[in-house]
Amino acid sequence: MSKIAICDDNQSYIEYLKRLIIEIEGNAVRIYGYTTGASLLRDVDMQHNLIILDVQLGEEDGTELAKQIRQKNKHGVLVFCSGVKQPTSESFKAGPYQNSNRSRRYGKN
Repeated sequence: MSKIAICDDNQSYIEYLKRLIIEIEGNAVRIYGYTTGASLLRDVDMQHNLIILDVQLGEEDGTELAKQIRQKNKHGVLVFCSGVKQPTSESFKAGPYQNSNRSRRYGKN
């Protein structure tokens, strides 16, 4: 069973993504929601297969969080998803698979 981590400071966005993923994947995945980087880091040893990460988590820096995650989870697919920041050269150092702008998708269903 695949493990998916969604880390965003907006709980309603986490729930939105969970619904979309379950609609597509059904019960073939286990989804974990985190509203802070610290809570995700506590579970980093779970070796999530997919990590969807907001670039700006309140006062936390998602790029720095991604680098910390990469130290312990080198194989999980990392996707930055944010509506407030554009990708920077620094964010690519964390090895994301993709950067996605949430404003194009969130709430459009």
